[in-house]
Amino acid sequence: MARVLEYQSSAASHIFLMEQLHTVEQAAHLLQLHPDTIRLWLRTGRLKGHKLGRVWRVPNHELRRLSEAPIQDSATEVDSEA
Repeated sequence: MARVLEYQSSAASHIFLMEQLHTVEQAAHLLQLHPDTIRLWLRTGRLKGHKLGRVWRVPNHELRRLSEAPIQDSATEVDSEA
């Protein structure tokens, strides 16, 4: 599914960009996570998406952002709090 984004430049001309939107299941598959994890991250704001009716859609740039983020080890988080 693709969504058309419309941006206006200073010259008032329109530029159309196509951005792919993924379902929760597609995003989970691409990130190798469970769909419930994706839904949780969408609800809490860790992952930004769009809710269309009752269905979430995740923009491709959000999946890239998450896949490029440094991975935090939960053991490291516990050690740093002590």
